[in-house]
Amino acid sequence: MFWGQPYCPSCGYTGPDFMWTWHFGRGLHLLLQDQESLALRVVEVPDDDAFYPADGQSQEARVQASDAYVKSVLAREMRPTERRVAAERIRRWEFEDHGQMDLSCPGCRAMLSWRGTGIS
Repeated sequence: MFWGQPYCPSCGYTGPDFMWTWHFGRGLHLLLQDQESLALRVVEVPDDDAFYPADGQSQEARVQASDAYVKSVLAREMRPTERRVAAERIRRWEFEDHGQMDLSCPGCRAMLSWRGTGIS
């Protein structure tokens, strides 16, 4: 539902613009960073029944099912040198840290900045 994008005020690098929170009918995107090159890329997690509560399913069981689904997509898509950037970090950049990120730019190695780009 929230969209955003990393960018570098030093060299002008612009990273992917992606939906970092889940939205019904659309899924979400996960930000990955290569630990060697610092390259950023996004993996799409398609919407799935795992995100929706089943009859009689507790909130905890639904969260566990959706987490397992996201991890299964990551297991297929993530490269050995990549790491996932947790949504909690993105949430902090967006709402608490006024766009200051703690990731280095793949272009010049300066600290990246974050900008919210929209709401679905």
